[in-house]
Amino acid sequence: TMQTAKKGQSKDAKLREKKIEEIKAKPYNDAIALFANRKQLSEAVEKFQETVSAGLANNHTYSIMSNAYVRCGDAAGAQGILDDMIKADMKPCVVTYTTVINGHCRASDLESALRMFRQMLLQRPPVAPNVRTCNTLLRGCLGAGAGDLAWALFRWMEGP
Repeated sequence: TMQTAKKGQSKDAKLREKKIEEIKAKPYNDAIALFANRKQLSEAVEKFQETVSAGLANNHTYSIMSNAYVRCGDAAGAQGILDDMIKADMKPCVVTYTTVINGHCRASDLESALRMFRQMLLQRPPVAPNVRTCNTLLRGCLGAGAGDLAWALFRWMEGP
């Protein structure tokens, strides 16, 4: 029917628009990633703010920025980016959660890492942990001397 065709066209138009937005955001995201790799946090923050102001920040932008904070040893900054992402009505993905969990583990803050792990599982729909998430959390437990917790988590991850 004509209505079905219009819905299909509308869906195609939305997909094209999203792709265009991703293309526009790519140079910004690439610059933030480069600053993150170089551990140039102030430059990454400046480019991130520019991206947000330009209305081009997407999930990938936020993930890259959280990684910049983690690489520079600022777990609280990474957590703040995740919180800002949620306030901006974006849904953090497994990469973003894992990055923030890694930041908390590196800062020897296992409690915050576990809180983020629980938060990702409680999302609707849940954000499923991947192998990297599990390894990050297990390493964090072992690094904090919480071998019993690491073992319990491992058994939970194995499933029934």
